[in-house]
This record gives sequence, C-alpha cells and structure tokens, in this order.
Amino acid sequence: MIEIPELLTSSVLRWRGQVGAAWLEALPTRIERYASLWDLHLSEIAPGGELSCCVFCLTAEGQPAVLKIPRDVRSGRHESWALKGWAKTGASPEVLKTQSSAGVFLMSRVFPGMMAAPANRESDSRSLCELIERLDRADIVPRASTPALEAGTRSRLASARSLCGEPGYDLVVERISGAEKLLAILCQTMKPGALVHGDLQAKNILVGPAGRWLAIDPLPAQGDRNADAASWAVSQDDGSLIEERVEQLAGARLLDRARLRAWCYVLGVAEYRLYRPLIAARIAAFVPSLEERVLAADLD
Repeated sequence: MIEIPELLTSSVLRWRGQVGAAWLEALPTRIERYASLWDLHLSEIAPGGELSCCVFCLTAEGQPAVLKIPRDVRSGRHESWALKGWAKTGASPEVLKTQSSAGVFLMSRVFPGMMAAPANRESDSRSLCELIERLDRADIVPRASTPALEAGTRSRLASARSLCGEPGYDLVVERISGAEKLLAILCQTMKPGALVHGDLQAKNILVGPAGRWLAIDPLPAQGDRNADAASWAVSQDDGSLIEERVEQLAGARLLDRARLRAWCYVLGVAEYRLYRPLIAARIAAFVPSLEERVLAADLD
C-alpha cells in the first residue's frame, strides 16, 4: 500500500476537517483501484495539496505519468477537460486517461518539472505572457457548465472579508468594499468567450522541456485573461514590485494595462494574508497607492 505523505494529510485535515478525513480514509483504496484499472506502476505521492492527491507513476508502456484524484468530482471533470484542450498547444500536460464519473484522470509527467518560481527578472514576465498566448491559441470555448470567474473571485473576497475582525488586516477592512465593486465593473466590461486558468499562481506553473512553462491545477472559468496575469503578478515573494510586473506584462497582445492593474487590486485585497509576509508586503505597497474609483474610470 502506497504511503500518504504527512504534509498532504495535515493540509487536508486542517482545511477540510471531517469531510477531508473521510476522503483521506478512502484514498489508498482508490489509488490501488486506478492503478489496477489503468495498469500503472506506482512510485510516490506528491507531498502538498489540499484539493487533490497526485501520484507519480509509470504506465504499462513505461511513460512517466501522474494520477490525479481530486477531492471534488466536478472540479476534476472541469480540470481534465481544460487540460486536454490546452495540451494541444503545449500549454499543459497531456491528459492520457479519464474517468469522468469520479473526476479522476491520468496526465503526462512534466520534466524537469520544478515550479516556475519567479526570481525578480523581466524574463519571468515574458515567459508568463508566452504561456498565456499558448492558453489562448488552444481556442477552447467555455462550456455552459464552466463557472464564471466572478463567482470564484467573490468567494476569495469573502474569505478575505472574514479576516476583518483580526489584528493586522486594516488593509482588507478599508478596501474590501471597493474591491467588490471594482470586480463587478471588471466583469460587466469583460469580453465574453475566454476560458481562463482561474488560479495561475507560480505554484501552478511547471518548467517543461527547453524551459517552457506549462500550466497545471487550473480552476477553469469563463473570464478575463488579465485576471490570470494578475494572479501571477500578485502572488510572488521574489522581491519584485506588483507595479513593476504590471508594466512588464502590459505590452502583451492579450493584456490591457488598465484591466491588469484593476485585477491586481482586486486580487491583492483578496489574497492579503499575514502568514505570507513577503507577498503581503508587496500587496501593502501596491493597493494603498491606488483608488478603486480611478481604476474603475480607466475601464470605461
């Protein structure tokens, strides 16, 4: 029986409680079931995560692969569907097998496969823009069941609002209402039709062959590609400034400076957490320098 890493166990239990405990209890049996179904030779489980379990393995043909068992069936279906489309342009790993009824899927393993951690270089921003171009070239039309980006972002803002009574969260207290109003304007003025990653932070980008970046772990949504770029720009701890990233990204064909800056404002408020001090410091330097009314006016 394959061993479940302590880091995965503690993360799931901390954030998912009894529901997570039940999922963890069934996990070893489920892993063995899919190993048998798809003739996989199991290696080890990736240590992190709270929404899924990723198992490194080999296929019967010897191809390195990753078996992904999501905690939520619906999210697993959305993820595998999006990855299938994006893989056509080399923007994500290839999906090899799926079991839609369970949201479980098998995908190719990325090599060298380390996280594309930003290092305060302008070349990072160029790599991000190139990845967004490949996501766009896949030309996937969102399905009727694809969630709206606004819903997911409002959920993140709601999580931030829940912190308003805690010490040190004055930034959220002062800016949360404006961020919610700005989000509504962003979504009202958004061009329809784009399928976006929905959580394109550095932790969800791997370095592939020849240094090319590949997207993993999406929360696929109907939305605005500027939001994907903003998610990456905000959630960094590399010493760069958010405004510097905005300027580096703004010249890309698919991005717009005003919308990108407004999304950075919204996501900055949503993602402000004191337990991530470097990211929080970047957000604290960026958000108070802007007024949501001015940002909204720029979107007209």
